[in-house]
Amino acid sequence: MKNWTAELALLTGLLGVTGGALANAGSIESDPIDSHAMLIPDMPALPPQRPTIILVAQTNQAQDSTKRSERVLGVCEVIDNEEHKGANGEIYPNSDDIYALSSALSYFQKYEHRNDFTSEDLKGAKTTILQQPKNGALIEVVTDPDISGDYRYTPNAGYVGSDSAEILVEIKGIKVKVRFFIHVTEYREPNPYDNNCNEAPTNPWKISVDGNGN
Repeated sequence: MKNWTAELALLTGLLGVTGGALANAGSIESDPIDSHAMLIPDMPALPPQRPTIILVAQTNQAQDSTKRSERVLGVCEVIDNEEHKGANGEIYPNSDDIYALSSALSYFQKYEHRNDFTSEDLKGAKTTILQQPKNGALIEVVTDPDISGDYRYTPNAGYVGSDSAEILVEIKGIKVKVRFFIHVTEYREPNPYDNNCNEAPTNPWKISVDGNGN
């Protein structure tokens, strides 16, 4: 029978292994602790992670809704630049009346299918100039002492070209912006409306868009 103890001692020395003690000849017991084993430290326990909550502000959506519900009507006006001479030779540019209140009423009739405003409602209507024209003057004229809403546009002397003005009309607390697209043409220009009022297929026309995209 081989001497296993001598052979194992020799093998252990050659491999540099620090094994466990040899209990009996012919039998081997392994060292319960391996000195070459890698020790892995325990990782600290991480605290439980809380779910991240993202709050989405609805401000933009609210602003868009307000903006989309605004009533805006476009109206095309054409006036020629004919000038008139006064008794003393003074020159007066041509002028043209524009009707903000009646334009607002046409908005309600055509686009909201309502015609329930009374004469008292019209007497209490308010009009405010939001934007003056850049190439002329806009003043309110009184055609009815009880009802306002008529204005007169006068272009600058010798001016030919485009201009614009915007008037806010309020009836029973309901507001409509009437945006006038004004075209000052040469005196006796042929087909002035066909040549200039091409902003939309109809006149007046709806500019604003409601919550349903209409």
